[in-house]
Amino acid sequence: MSGATSEVRKLKEAFDNNSQSALVQVAEADIHAVAGLLKMYLRDLPEPLFTDECYPKFVEASCIKEPEEKKKAMMEIFETLPTPNRLTSVYLLVHLRRVSEHQEQNKMGQNNLATVFGPNILRPSSSSSADPADLAQGTLDVMMQVSIFLWFLKCASIQLPSDPNLLHRLAPRKPPEIVIAPAPTEENPDRLI
Repeated sequence: MSGATSEVRKLKEAFDNNSQSALVQVAEADIHAVAGLLKMYLRDLPEPLFTDECYPKFVEASCIKEPEEKKKAMMEIFETLPTPNRLTSVYLLVHLRRVSEHQEQNKMGQNNLATVFGPNILRPSSSSSADPADLAQGTLDVMMQVSIFLWFLKCASIQLPSDPNLLHRLAPRKPPEIVIAPAPTEENPDRLI
């Protein structure tokens, strides 16, 4: 089920005008509208997260039959993505894996998530795309996008970085881990300056 168009548009306007108030609205919004907004954001990026330059390389690598060789090729290409694209992709993939863990309730297993998000994450550049009227080529492109994104959703090698500051920014409600210093000793007295 997609988010109501009017609610998605309202959320988009909120982000365009004031991201702080948008965060409050997102917390209260229908989850389908939030997902719709995320898909819209990804679709409207000037260049997809899996860049125009990398798209043909991903397509070529996805056709490799031998699993270890395919994994090596796909991960090498993934590592060439610009850092913001790569990190955003990692967080998105990890989040979508968590969503798929609840597929009994939300009906969004990895195949469905790849179908919904794949074409928004990677696509042929508009300059290299075939004639829009070529339905067969468009269908093959979408099938390839879904297949590639599904491969990454299933890839256990892609994990969140272990930077606690970065993780705290992603989950600000979760208090940062507090490290308690050892009690002072004669060799190491505690001094407040």
